[in-house]
Amino acid sequence: MEKKYHFMKYAAALTSGMLALAACGDLNEAEEAAKAGLAPLEINVGGVTRTIIEGTQLPDGSTFGIFGVTQEDGILQSDIDNIAVYYKGECTLNQAAYLDERPTTIYAYYPYAEGVSLNSVPVEFGTDDYLYGTSTETVNSEQPKADIVFKHALAQLKFEVVKSADYEGDAVLTKFVFHNVPLRGTMDVTTGAITPESADGTEMTFNATNEDGTGDNLYVDGEGIHTYQGLVLPMANATGQRTCQIEINGELLNLPLPATAWEQGKMYSYKIIIDSGSINVETEILPWENEEQGGITVGGDDSAVAQAVDLGLSVKWASWNLGVKKESDYGSTYYWGDPTGAAPEFGFPTDEIPTDIVGTEYDIAKAQWKGSWRLPSSAEMYELVTDCTWTWTTVDGKNGYQVTGPNGNSIFLPADASNSATYMTGTIIAITGQINHLKFDASDYGTTGGITLYKYNVRPVCD
Repeated sequence: MEKKYHFMKYAAALTSGMLALAACGDLNEAEEAAKAGLAPLEINVGGVTRTIIEGTQLPDGSTFGIFGVTQEDGILQSDIDNIAVYYKGECTLNQAAYLDERPTTIYAYYPYAEGVSLNSVPVEFGTDDYLYGTSTETVNSEQPKADIVFKHALAQLKFEVVKSADYEGDAVLTKFVFHNVPLRGTMDVTTGAITPESADGTEMTFNATNEDGTGDNLYVDGEGIHTYQGLVLPMANATGQRTCQIEINGELLNLPLPATAWEQGKMYSYKIIIDSGSINVETEILPWENEEQGGITVGGDDSAVAQAVDLGLSVKWASWNLGVKKESDYGSTYYWGDPTGAAPEFGFPTDEIPTDIVGTEYDIAKAQWKGSWRLPSSAEMYELVTDCTWTWTTVDGKNGYQVTGPNGNSIFLPADASNSATYMTGTIIAITGQINHLKFDASDYGTTGGITLYKYNVRPVCD
């Protein structure tokens, strides 16, 4: 048995606020229900939604299903049996649902499918996520609003692949092949438990090719990285059972993944280094919270290269600061125009340093991370401020701003211990001779000028 999918290059999981859903129906029907002491069901959806959706809210056109079970006798209500809920700017039930005085639990799953039952929703290994959710409290005619928090039903795999400095020539990656893994199963919406079909003899191919059919020519470790993500059915300890291969230059090589369980709602991150005679694998199990997963070292101990996050702007922004390894760390500050990051003191730039150092030898982001990474220009920083939504929040105990782009993707900009921060651009303001930079605290944010005697943090960008 074989199935083929394309690996997703990027993934995002949603952690947005509540979305209100209102039941719709014929006015006369609603009046008759009200006379009978019934109330229309209302639903709020919180927590995560489908990944490998990019963004922080449900995309237009999303549909999920709901069931209603009375708490006292555990009976499925006939009029709340796999009702579709559709979202396009606002959420609407595709048929009216009314509650009487009986306490009722609302169960939900995503994505919607016709003809499924509460205890048996088909799921499949691939790139489509499946979710399940339960109302946090029971509902009835007196309290008809159900708050539902979704959870991930699958596990997520993330492969970050490079070649070693000793590898000679091109290393073109085209696919991953998994053997003896469950391809399909059924999910119980009340618990999220998945009953898989037999994994014996199965084969799953994830294509890693681009739109033109070509594979990715891997970067040397420390110069860049290619990331591939997909979703799998949860699987217990796989000693002696599950195997994986990776195709490099048309040759399938055995990929020695650890025989750990793939648990529901977890991300399993594997850094793969292709060497001339072997494949080295480093692993890390991460909470599946969003697409900006930290903790993967690429290059030197003090210079982990972040992911490039597409916010829907003119450039992509790094998922963490220069000099750190995860999004919540503030990190070091640097003098403008010092590419080493080690200058003990630094005055106003000399005549040899231009007023715009973006992408030049004086650009610390370019010098430290190489590749296409660089400092943002003043225009790019201004775009981040004006075209994104800024929300003061806390990540890993660190305060800062969650900056959400027009396409729904986001990055986290941490503040220092005083709940403020300054992030440099590569541009000097011509009129004042000051560094154009981002400055913020818990109450305000924006771009302004600053003297070169100060140090600033760095959030790199790439084209």
